[in-house]
This record gives sequence, structure tokens and C-alpha cells, in this order.
Amino acid sequence: MYSANQRKRALELYEQCHSVTKAIVTLGYPKSRQAMYKWLKQRNEEAKAKAPRRRINNSPEHPLHPSAKTKLAILHRCFIDGENVQLVSEETGYSCASIIYCWRRKYHAKGLAALMNTRDDPRGELKEGSPSSVNELDILKQQLKDMQMEIDILKETINVLKKTPASTWDP
Repeated sequence: MYSANQRKRALELYEQCHSVTKAIVTLGYPKSRQAMYKWLKQRNEEAKAKAPRRRINNSPEHPLHPSAKTKLAILHRCFIDGENVQLVSEETGYSCASIIYCWRRKYHAKGLAALMNTRDDPRGELKEGSPSSVNELDILKQQLKDMQMEIDILKETINVLKKTPASTWDP
């Protein structure tokens, strides 16, 4: 909520006047005396050493974020072939069987697209569409115009049929 500079300034002012109240009144912050006391306490404590980061194995043989194809193959083994989920998870290197159930829920909810990793998408500059995609776009636009014309014709036909009185035709 408060920047490091604001905290530093408040603590310096406290050191000058030796009064939490005067520091708060002069600066207009922090909003509570408790915050100031907390800053004073933190100032006196030594910075806690951060726990060392654990090294993550992200090899090509066992990627941290497997492809949708790999996930689908694992789901097939577990839920189509009937293999034990725990054994498959241990064999494939995904130690938690619950991740396989998570993939299954995603697959049932949104299909194969839910199993795809956004991290696998190539990054870089955006490029304008290729000529083939531009041609496809033109074709789709023409199809849209043709379909709109068909819809308009059908609507007009319905209107004409509604206005025409029923004929008494006897065969």
C-alpha cells in the first residue's frame, strides 16, 4: 500500500521526533498507528533469508508443461485402456495422479483446446496474414454475401406467401 520511500521517510521522521503520533500527523500517513509500529518492528528485525529455490526438471523427455498430444495419450491409457491412473502417473513422471483427473475434467468441459498450453505458442513479432489466408478471407466474405442474399430472398418469399390469399384449388 505504501512505497518503500514513504516507509523510509516515515521512519526517518520518527527518529527525529521520537513520536509516532507526530510522524503520522506531519506526513498524513499511515492511516493507523498500528502500521507505523509494524514498520518500526520490521526495521529492527533482520531480513529473513529466503528459502533456496528448488530446481525444476524441464527436460524434453519430461516437459513441465506437456503437449496436448501427450496429455491426450495419457488420458487414453487411463480412461479408455483402463490402466491404473496412479501407476500411469508414476510411469510418465507426473507424480500427482490428480493432475490427470484435472486434465480429464478440462477435456470433458472444453475439449482438446483445453489441454493445449499457451506457453507452447511461439512468441515474436506479429506478422500480417499470409496471401493464402487473405484469399481465404476473400472467399469467406463472398460466401457471406451469397448467404445473406439467400436469406433475404427467403424472407421476401415468406412475406409474399403471407400476403397471398389461400387459393381454393381442387384437383
